[in-house]
Amino acid sequence: MSKMIQMKESTAKREVKQEYGLSESDGQTFWDRVNWVIGQSREEIDSKDRIPAGYEEC
Repeated sequence: MSKMIQMKESTAKREVKQEYGLSESDGQTFWDRVNWVIGQSREEIDSKDRIPAGYEEC
């Protein structure tokens, strides 16, 4: 049995700010990148494994 996890929005926002130098004032470009980072972070883990910090079940 497994479950899907993805990066939390707050973690993705922090990563986009640090890695890409974007902020909320960059508008849609920022949010497109945040959504892309969240999408790329999705992965399947075993259901008995703990969810890592900064991630949530989706």
